[in-house]
Amino acid sequence: MILSRDEVEALLEAPRNLGHRAMLATMHAALLRISEVAALKVRDLDGDRRTISVREGNGRKDRQVMLPDPLRELLAAYWKWKHPTEWLFPGNVPGQPVSSRTTFRACRSAARKAGLAKHVDPHSVQHAFATHLLEDGVNLAIIQVLLWHKSLKTIAQYLHAADAAVLSTRSPLESLGAIDLVRTTPPK
Repeated sequence: MILSRDEVEALLEAPRNLGHRAMLATMHAALLRISEVAALKVRDLDGDRRTISVREGNGRKDRQVMLPDPLRELLAAYWKWKHPTEWLFPGNVPGQPVSSRTTFRACRSAARKAGLAKHVDPHSVQHAFATHLLEDGVNLAIIQVLLWHKSLKTIAQYLHAADAAVLSTRSPLESLGAIDLVRTTPPK
């Protein structure tokens, strides 16, 4: 089950805790896995270049992901509130990042608060991101790079969920102009 854009919006607005909201928004906006969000350090954000450095992410590889302006604004507000020094999302244990379990629970809690009937977990946020990109016409190869998947077969799972992409595609018949397919007598 893929989250609609409205459901993602409701999910991201649901947490009262600014830290939880920032974690979920970071997962969605930068297409990060739960472990990657938990491992982010303050130094990984580059506001000038609008990038986030993911260190030892999927496949133990480093990569750069986007830091869109709405996320940048949210993280600036979060930083003013929390003043993290090393870990962007510090955990309860001093000097340690937030646990993946805490992030998972924050996501599930936000889904309940948002009144979402679908099963929602951090993977749902990632799947929604990829599906919405596909619906917007983004090339599968670009989505593959963003997701850091080795195979297009892995990306193909999003194709079945992109109903809007199929439904919004114009048939060539619609571009033929004003033809009358209903009439019963051929033109003279």
